[in-house]
Amino acid sequence: MPRPPRTALLLPLLLALVLAGCTGGSDRDARPRPSASAEARDGTTAWVRADSSDVRRGGTLRIGLGSLPATFNPLHADAVGTDVERLVGPTTGQVVRITEDGGWEVDPDHARRVEVVADDPLTIAVRLNPEAVWDDGTPVTAADMVATWRALRGTDERYDVASSDGWDAIADVRPGRDRFGYTVRFAERRGDWPLYVSPRLPAQVASSPRAFDRTFRDRPLPSNGPFVTRELDEDTGTITQEPNPRWWGDPPRLRRIVWRVAEPSVQAEAFAAGELDVATLDTDRDVPAAQVQRTSGSQWSHLTMNAGRGPLRDVAVRRAVALALDRDALARDVAAPVGAEPRTAASLLGLPGQRGYEAVARPTTRDVDRARRLLAQAGYTEARPLRLSLPVAGGSDALAARARAIRSQLAEAGVAVRLRTVAPGDFAARVLVPLDFDLLTFSWGPSLLGPDAARDRFLPITSPANVTGVASPAAPWDAVRDARSTRARTAATARLETALRREAVVVPLAVTPSVLAVRPGVVNVGAASFEQPRWATVGFRADD
Repeated sequence: MPRPPRTALLLPLLLALVLAGCTGGSDRDARPRPSASAEARDGTTAWVRADSSDVRRGGTLRIGLGSLPATFNPLHADAVGTDVERLVGPTTGQVVRITEDGGWEVDPDHARRVEVVADDPLTIAVRLNPEAVWDDGTPVTAADMVATWRALRGTDERYDVASSDGWDAIADVRPGRDRFGYTVRFAERRGDWPLYVSPRLPAQVASSPRAFDRTFRDRPLPSNGPFVTRELDEDTGTITQEPNPRWWGDPPRLRRIVWRVAEPSVQAEAFAAGELDVATLDTDRDVPAAQVQRTSGSQWSHLTMNAGRGPLRDVAVRRAVALALDRDALARDVAAPVGAEPRTAASLLGLPGQRGYEAVARPTTRDVDRARRLLAQAGYTEARPLRLSLPVAGGSDALAARARAIRSQLAEAGVAVRLRTVAPGDFAARVLVPLDFDLLTFSWGPSLLGPDAARDRFLPITSPANVTGVASPAAPWDAVRDARSTRARTAATARLETALRREAVVVPLAVTPSVLAVRPGVVNVGAASFEQPRWATVGFRADD
């Protein structure tokens, strides 16, 4: 069967290691928190927390943004790999929020109830907050959820969606006895179901392919969050957000949020000049140590092998390549420029600090001698070296440096790697569509609330996200999906991790740290790996 064309879904992720965005936290947790000068103790959250009563009213928060998005609709394909989710964070809300450890909780501003009411088939009951409205005053209702699901489930090709994964697992959405309640019935079990039960768009937007695809390229989506976007200046790369006059929750503490577009190096200069309050860094130079926040990050790099052709069809050869990699050195390379603690990626399914990570992590040690023995057994010696190709998308110094390091490490085991630079605009057509490579390296984001989101990276073989050239056996994935208890699911996930590592098609390398410069006095926002901000509480400490 011919492979379908690879979409642009992966392309932005191939260009560089993606630094995690600026996220914030909740004022509910009174536990002591690290200061802005400290690295997060748990590796996932480093901002300074404060109760709402300790945040002064007023002030403008100035935040650096990597680029202007091609669309303000974060669910559109053109939003993949951009900062748009971060940008629209203050203007959007969902019925659940991601917590510090990668778990979830109900957001009372948007929902009264979110719970499992049936196990087979998996059925979720949602009761929306009747006070919640879009910024034109229209209530957020079950009709919005129905329309969102129909737009995103992937059955209508007129919608150019970023991904239908998860939404396509929903069998139906049934409105309740009134417009603020509904049930979501899944055709298959998914541990990450909380990500797919929120009305992400107003029905009038989700019901129109034209509106979904085109309307929000140069204007913001309707807001159901504490802020609305008031001004977009493409010439200066500035986006201004102000409190939503129809917001029903606690009043926002800030008077204004101003996003300014600049590369990380320029953001650092602007921060040093007093022109930004939050800046993403690619080096910690020229920024006072006390104003740098670091977390382990939510992106992880890997080496993917094309097991569908050539010598890498042999699992022994793939294991030899994996054993030859110095993952500790690669982790140091990515952490050193920003002064962060190096963290190797010890799992294909979770990240440090994420709930359940310790149960599935499988640390590995470099063993060049064993790699050489495996290669010799497979018929590769000094007289007949293993030769592999590794194409690299141009435009990223960090990506090119990692590719060179991989080449050097594999050479120590007798593997000759040929690097070739491909223009970013040609990478999909020349590399991804024909799977014209032996080795590939880029970064993936986290699999939140379990491994379900990672499944399409391994199967089926026709999945746009699967660039391994083969399909992973479905049975271990199905065992995770079908587990009925947390304990059983954890055990099944650990077995899945072991099975994937044994196949050695994708080798996890290093976690990319998230490093931000944050002005003293800024609270409830900053560096975090998973947790989402409660934007109404973000601002400046009252006593500063």
